Amino acid sequence: MIYFVKKRRIYILAISVFIASFSIVSYFVFFYGCKPQIISVKMHHVQNDVQDFPEIEKKQNIIENECEKKESDGIVVSNDIVEGSEIVVEKEKEKYKPFKFAIIGDSEREKSPYGFGENAYGVFDHVKTLYPDFVLFTGDIIMANADSRGPRVSIRHVRKVFDKYFANIPYYIVFGYHDVECGVTCVDLWQEYFSDHKYIADKKRVLHYSFDYENTHFVILSTDWPTKRTIKAEQLSWLEKDLEKNKLKNVIVATHVPPVTFYKKSAKNCHDFACQPELQRKLQYIFKNGGVDLVISGHEAVFDHKIVDGIHYILSGNTLGGKAKYKGVKSGQTFSEVLINGSSIIVRGIDMEDGLLREIKVR
Repeated sequence: MIYFVKKRRIYILAISVFIASFSIVSYFVFFYGCKPQIISVKMHHVQNDVQDFPEIEKKQNIIENECEKKESDGIVVSNDIVEGSEIVVEKEKEKYKPFKFAIIGDSEREKSPYGFGENAYGVFDHVKTLYPDFVLFTGDIIMANADSRGPRVSIRHVRKVFDKYFANIPYYIVFGYHDVECGVTCVDLWQEYFSDHKYIADKKRVLHYSFDYENTHFVILSTDWPTKRTIKAEQLSWLEKDLEKNKLKNVIVATHVPPVTFYKKSAKNCHDFACQPELQRKLQYIFKNGGVDLVISGHEAVFDHKIVDGIHYILSGNTLGGKAKYKGVKSGQTFSEVLINGSSIIVRGIDMEDGLLREIKVR
């Protein structure tokens, strides 16, 4: 009789624990306003001093996460021992990992061998110490026509430099006007020397492309090819379609020429797209419609930031150093770093001498 009473109590306890496990799930639903991605509830008995009962194991799989990606923060584990029972609540591991990348802009110099400013080497060395997952160059790496030996020598030199400094770090290139100032000849040479980089050489004489990295979609626009300082209708159409197809949470666009105006002096000289207001409006419309979070540009050779219509725009920095062209902007050698963790996007402007210039929380 005592045996059956104890056995009954154990099964009652098992049922109680199972009900309690659902209470835990309900807590997540109520408190966080959403369901965890996958909740697995295991209930089993350990050896009992009266009799060894076979393990009782039940799993309740809760439907897939209905929350936004940004609300997933790791693994939830509860180990509560109740009269020889164990409840384990496990959240499925995140699909995407946090990552970071460095942004290097404008290293061209007219009166230098290869049209390349040797000051950039110091920035390259510093960037390597940050161990980025990849590096993004925002254009005007060289002045392709500056060296009297011709653009082939200059572009081949870029490849040698990148092989030396970034042999173990992936990199992506946004092309600026000076990179392709010799026109078709330059474009063909870039695609020849970087033929193992499919994003450059995949489509003949096409320099815009996109790629995915973890939970982020990147779009690289060509603002100086095939025409200087503009984006033609064909590329705009491609951009719209590319953003429509994207399913990832974060969207980052990179350009050489900034799509929005940062400085009146620049606008007055048509140094940005200010003299093409229709293009500016069209780009901002596409960005807004396509869920773009951040637009990164070079060209102005400074680090700066502004928000237009809810979208963050960044000027990536000045690799060569020297005095800034615009008042109120930090002079010296600067570059940027972007850190992404889930839906969190943080941009850091970094000065080679002073360290962190500014930290911007995009989201």
